[in-house]
Amino acid sequence: EVKRFKEELIKLLCEEFSGQKLWGWKDPRTCILLPLWKEILSELNVDLSFIIVTRNPLEVADSLTRRNGFTPDKGWAMWLLYMVNALYWSQSWRRAFISYEDFMRDWKAEIFRVATDLSIPWPGDEEHFVREVRNFLKPQLRHHVRSAEEALSILPKPVADLYRLCLRKRKDAVNAATDAAKLSELFKAYEIVSQIQIAEQKNREICGLQTELQRKNDEIRSLQTELEQKERKFLADMEFLQSTVVNYERRVAELEESRSELARRLAEKDTEILLMRSSLG
Repeated sequence: EVKRFKEELIKLLCEEFSGQKLWGWKDPRTCILLPLWKEILSELNVDLSFIIVTRNPLEVADSLTRRNGFTPDKGWAMWLLYMVNALYWSQSWRRAFISYEDFMRDWKAEIFRVATDLSIPWPGDEEHFVREVRNFLKPQLRHHVRSAEEALSILPKPVADLYRLCLRKRKDAVNAATDAAKLSELFKAYEIVSQIQIAEQKNREICGLQTELQRKNDEIRSLQTELEQKERKFLADMEFLQSTVVNYERRVAELEESRSELARRLAEKDTEILLMRSSLG
């Protein structure tokens, strides 16, 4: 099954990006399937780099609440899901970090830094490039602004720890060994939580199936009761009909006997009339 999807993804990449020297895509959901994507891109001999964008988890949760009606807890959990996978699975690969806040404040400086870090050549027609970015980037559409200090003071510890790690990487104040160990710790905790959530989901599904089974059993018992009632009524109706038929048959026999008696008496009267006519003649 995975092989079929893998083949479809390879076909999609070839159709969309074949012949392009520099290309990429942005989709947070890619993070949770990075092992598969890395395998596919390696098979295609793609020179892979990662640009990891960090945004304040409080702002992400606010945005998801506004757009999807999610609770803050769910928003923070989704941020943790995507970011811990992005950081963990991109280790040992060439990557650059962008702060959403810094990008909105001075996008050109951030893009130049990323281009330098990833050895991406700067556009020859800078004026056209700047114009295109400005046409795309709309700072006024940023509806939620929260501080890092606020986030670190109220976020659950795993989310706060990962956000703190992202802030360190953004500022290049990186202790590689410490960060790797912390990330591994967070990823293992995430895996444990994920397994617990999967187990809880399976348990909810089992409970749901048990409830559905109970409902079906109740429905079957109800139908059996209804069937038994209909069967008793049918048997009672049959008994009544049989009794009625017997009564009708008996009545018919009685009427037939009366008809025969009347016919006999009528024949006797006819004989008497003939005898009287004969004696008078």
